[in-house]
Amino acid sequence: MLIGLLFAARAPFLDQLFGDRAAHHHKTIGCWAIALIAAHVVCSVAGYTLTDGISVGEELLTIVLTYPYMLAVQIAQRSAPILRSEALSAQSAQINTVSGATYTSNAYKSSLQSAIDKAKA
Repeated sequence: MLIGLLFAARAPFLDQLFGDRAAHHHKTIGCWAIALIAAHVVCSVAGYTLTDGISVGEELLTIVLTYPYMLAVQIAQRSAPILRSEALSAQSAQINTVSGATYTSNAYKSSLQSAIDKAKA
């Protein structure tokens, strides 16, 4: 990838070595990078699907919602302070869902209600 970037930047030493072919090499490296990234994603999902014994759709949802540094982490980091504040204000699990974080909000409310029920028991 770095070499492709250097070709695009028209680094003088690469221009001397490759001349006008530098742009062609940049394009070729870029196409290969995209293909390899796509293959990595497809193979990873297929491998996890076979290991977990679930459908591809369920596996994609699991990967996006539960793996670190994926979408769910970003949503949870944004919505957790809002949900915490709502719960403290309401003093119950009957709180509003955070827009764009329905799955996270529902899980938070369910977990909070479970904790409240256990505390009362």
